[in-house]
Amino acid sequence: MFWKLPIAVAGLVLLAAPMAGCGGVDRVNGSASAPAERSAGAGQGDIHVSRIKDYNTFAELKAESTVAVRATAGDARVEMLHGVPFTVTSVKLIGPAVWGQVPPLGALEVRQTGSATAVAADLSPLLVEGREYLLFVTPWIYEKGVPTGQWVITGDQGVYVLEGSGDSARYRFAGAPKPNLPAELTVEQVHAGSFPA
Repeated sequence: MFWKLPIAVAGLVLLAAPMAGCGGVDRVNGSASAPAERSAGAGQGDIHVSRIKDYNTFAELKAESTVAVRATAGDARVEMLHGVPFTVTSVKLIGPAVWGQVPPLGALEVRQTGSATAVAADLSPLLVEGREYLLFVTPWIYEKGVPTGQWVITGDQGVYVLEGSGDSARYRFAGAPKPNLPAELTVEQVHAGSFPA
């Protein structure tokens, strides 16, 4: 079984569409989506999305991000929106923002489409507890003018995971498939906020 969910990914625009039989249009960051389809009785399986934008440079990614942070993934929970699962992971910030300004909370809640049992194959893998990441994020807005306190990964491409240790440590791209951004960044580049043009 699978769900078919059109999602516009431009900057950080994730569109959660209403299921058949539900009235109204849901809005995220001011944009609306087409109705979603899912198999009858679906509760597990793949989520299919439609991408509308890829980032070719960090300048493009930063232009649509609010902040870039280093963070360690912690506990996660699943929230349902019109029958579609979203995983919300608490991440603990490591040091000051790499770029931009983040509220002085010490932690953020990062929202991703899908769950452990409903995989969004065309989007970034869910954050893994205990792993360190570089995240380009922006606030998630469900209803205009009403803060949710949650953040989303910009375009679902603004995410790198730390791999290795010592001199071999690198931040590897962990965003949506077919990246146009660099496949990896050095620890020095990330700590200095110095990204390739």
